[in-house]
Amino acid sequence: MGPFLAAAADWLPPVALVGSGAATVGLGRARVGGLLAQAVLVVGGALLLVYLAGGLHGDPSSSVGATHPVLVASDADNGFASEQTAMPAALALLVGTVRRRTGLVLLAAAGCGGLARVAANVDHVQDVAAGLVIAGVSVLAGRAVWRLLPARVVEIVTGAP
Repeated sequence: MGPFLAAAADWLPPVALVGSGAATVGLGRARVGGLLAQAVLVVGGALLLVYLAGGLHGDPSSSVGATHPVLVASDADNGFASEQTAMPAALALLVGTVRRRTGLVLLAAAGCGGLARVAANVDHVQDVAAGLVIAGVSVLAGRAVWRLLPARVVEIVTGAP
């Protein structure tokens, strides 16, 4: 079971990220441009929130002082909040705004990747839960900022008249 958990912990988050990009196929240039711009806002917000959360809550990686083997290499510093969960979950939620089923599948992959990191003794459950909450908050904030942008900026970004 160890190699399976290690593979899931390492590969499920990137699969969710790649799947988010693949989900844009066939959306049309303007929608893809808008979604890409929103993704930049969302991921930037999520990174900022993960950094701020880590500064507010010190939590060493669960691999520090572990009594059982750690299955995935990880830094020993602050593991709160799990950016490996927050990034793919944020993009999955964003994809879910245009393709609901695809977004749910990608969100499940991000969540399973986070749980695999817990099982592999790399993150704590609270790290993964915080990553999921941060993902939701960053999507709400990023989409709100996008809606507040002037119409001319949106036209330039999306290429739509």
